[in-house]
Amino acid sequence: MKIASARRLSIGILTILLLGTIGLTQTFSQIDTVILEESASLQFPPLLFKSSLACRLDRQNPDFAYSANMHHGLGIYDLSTTGTIIPVLDLPIDSFNGLDVSTLQQIGNLLYVGIGDFQTKDNPATGLAILDISMPNQPTLVGIWDSTFFTKGVSHLMVKEDLAYLSIMADGLLILDVSEPEHIQFVSHFLPDITYPAPSTDDHQSRGLKIRNDSLFLAFDRGGLRILDISDPYAPAEIGKYINLDLNSSAGAAYNDVVIKDNFAICSVDYCGLEVIDLSTTPMTSDYWYNPWGCSWLNWSGADLHLNELHFARNDSLLVVSAGQSEVLIFDISNPEIPQVVGHYGTPSDTMATYGVDVSEDRVLLSYINTPFHIPPFTPFYSNYGGLKLLQFQTGTSAVEPVDPSIDLQIAPNPFSDVIHITHSQPIESLTILDLFGRELLSADRLPPGEHTFHTDTWPSGILYVQIMIGQNMTSRMIIKQ
Repeated sequence: MKIASARRLSIGILTILLLGTIGLTQTFSQIDTVILEESASLQFPPLLFKSSLACRLDRQNPDFAYSANMHHGLGIYDLSTTGTIIPVLDLPIDSFNGLDVSTLQQIGNLLYVGIGDFQTKDNPATGLAILDISMPNQPTLVGIWDSTFFTKGVSHLMVKEDLAYLSIMADGLLILDVSEPEHIQFVSHFLPDITYPAPSTDDHQSRGLKIRNDSLFLAFDRGGLRILDISDPYAPAEIGKYINLDLNSSAGAAYNDVVIKDNFAICSVDYCGLEVIDLSTTPMTSDYWYNPWGCSWLNWSGADLHLNELHFARNDSLLVVSAGQSEVLIFDISNPEIPQVVGHYGTPSDTMATYGVDVSEDRVLLSYINTPFHIPPFTPFYSNYGGLKLLQFQTGTSAVEPVDPSIDLQIAPNPFSDVIHITHSQPIESLTILDLFGRELLSADRLPPGEHTFHTDTWPSGILYVQIMIGQNMTSRMIIKQ
């Protein structure tokens, strides 16, 4: 028998059971996987302390990509040569009225560029630029708008029809008319309630946003999730708000991004994982909280993951999430009430961390940030790799034959704390236990029939997966360590 605390799958494959509505010890006929493989990477020169805060794969011309490189401006990259990300052009901040490039969205041949550093408290101004990228290697500035009235920068933006919606951190939400890109016009500004769940000026900050019909869903950091009525863009109104009060009291809930599927909002809650909120109830309720890491006030700094940007893939059945030092996680959300991790790329607790992510067809582009000055407990992590990585992904199911039901196999207790017992009536060819990141916690071969006891003091809390081969048959089971 051998025990390995951190041996990882070689290319970031995480095989996770598809749970549905089954019980904790039921066997499964299939294992769904997302396989992520790195196809190209580009590290910025380390001494420049250069980071990518957001990235976009060109939807019109897949040979190109864009990166919001803050005070280093807008980067344009050629992906046409297999295995390479080649810098084509850096548009300096002088092209954007001296404002940092912070976030991006593409609509057709237009690239909408948020300008103003959202990581600092005060900028000279905040605004939006629009580029014509019909020729990506020769972009043309079509229009630009900024205002010194707003100084908190742009964390996220979304364009729908003729309007651009900008999340401008503590300044709230900014709406601009972009029907004529050459003449961007101010429409309105709205600041959500900063007294909920408790009064604050700096912790309530507009971040990720999504729009469905006349409702705008806004991740408002320590202010939770907000819903705005934008049927009249000149007079937006707040019509709903939610925060996980238990989480907020134990760790401080920080809502970074949101996506909407069916009647559910799925939110990234920084180092506290992923929360599913039922929008059909009044008031809104927490339907599921994915937090196997046990976040608390004490472990924000140095946490293995900080979930941030969310993007759908594969007809909204998958959710791709930038995850800080865990780099990227992929959840199966075919049932949005029970997201399941089905893929992962990266090594937790190394010196590489993501901030942004983009997905187009079978490609994932990751933004890496360079934060070389880590001062616990004031900064979240240390990362010395600024740049981009391009991944290819594929989904599939691996056929797994269920164990003959006549074979007596028991795993108890479940949930467990420090010890777990596996009892079986037939010889086990192989036994493997994995955590959610695909790290092998235990591997054992040729176990004779009987009861086997394993001490689990060093195993992480949360959901774990057991794979057992008996004869030519394999079974997979989920266990939970408390």
